[in-house]
Amino acid sequence: MFHLDNEFITDLLNAHPSMKDRSPDSIGMTLCQICSHAIHQPLLDLTTSADELHKTSVQCDLCRLLLKAIGERLPKEMRTGPLRIRRKASKIIVQRGPHSYRLLTIRKIPGKEALDVHIIGLRRLTFEWTETTQCKTPNDVQVGVPSLCKIDDPEYSQLLLAWLRDCDAKHTECRKNFGSSGTKARQYPARLIAIEESLIRLVDTKDIDDSGTEPLKYLALSYTWGDKAVHKRYFTTTDTYEQHCTTIPKASLPKLFVDALTITQNLGIKYLWIDALCIKQGKGGDWETEAERMHATFSAAYCVLAASRCAGTNDRFLVKRPQHPSALFRDHGLAFSEDIDDFQLEVIEGTMNRRGWVLQERALARRTIYFAEKQTYWECGQGIRCETLTKMTK
Repeated sequence: MFHLDNEFITDLLNAHPSMKDRSPDSIGMTLCQICSHAIHQPLLDLTTSADELHKTSVQCDLCRLLLKAIGERLPKEMRTGPLRIRRKASKIIVQRGPHSYRLLTIRKIPGKEALDVHIIGLRRLTFEWTETTQCKTPNDVQVGVPSLCKIDDPEYSQLLLAWLRDCDAKHTECRKNFGSSGTKARQYPARLIAIEESLIRLVDTKDIDDSGTEPLKYLALSYTWGDKAVHKRYFTTTDTYEQHCTTIPKASLPKLFVDALTITQNLGIKYLWIDALCIKQGKGGDWETEAERMHATFSAAYCVLAASRCAGTNDRFLVKRPQHPSALFRDHGLAFSEDIDDFQLEVIEGTMNRRGWVLQERALARRTIYFAEKQTYWECGQGIRCETLTKMTK
């Protein structure tokens, strides 16, 4: 279920105004007369067909977005005959009998103050916003932006930080047993990766000063090693342990580990836990001992990073994501875009979740950031947030 998150998003956009600059593909939608009429209705309710949308999509931006989404979301046998399309809060859905499918996401764009609508068969209308021309924007539509930022933009890290800080400040249950000084909250793994200015290295947690009221902050990486014939193996062993305590050569690390280090550094966290590096592997190692307290390692982590899109260590999760079609209807200050909010498909049913450990890691983690194929997700005890700025309950 989706919920409005306008207070959080408004604060976020005000704190980082550059996030508002992510423009949709089309500024000023071109609409057919049917869509022009429907879009002014509170529920944007219309009945059409795939054949009709195919005809009008040549000129109508909304029909084009709807047709593409129907082709991707609806089972083939349901694409024929009448289609009832309507708005449900911040989503455009299509109804076929008892079944409904999400097609598009709607966002109220802050700061859009001019009308620019081209209705097919009529002249173009461009005029300034006034009280007499203003159309009432539905009050159950989510504030947001129509497109994702680039993965290497500062705004991306700022969003992840905002999720963490909001949870820190407002979610008491998520911080339970984390801010106290009891022994239960201080069961750390034997080692962590320390990220320093000019190097990365292993440190024993018993050598880290933990005398303050705040517990040690570290991130933990949840991932799958992948097929060893394809994906690089890089471990700490009894032979490499002393060297890794001095320095871990970043150039030798698998791409997935490098991305995890980058995110940890961007979030201002000093320590990261990766099983392959923080547990001594092989003969003379301590895998069995550390594996027994894996539950404490994940539950005590400040946050877990889940490489959901990666099949193994040679894959990266900080990669360019495809931009999804979007268009702005400035009459309402609304943007329409392809609906990509699918935590169930991308995370719960994703490739990485077929690994047995991952189910346990998700259950143990107080909060997790999932780097999925189409976008990034946040999960904590209070629900799920999407990079699109959508909020869901579990």
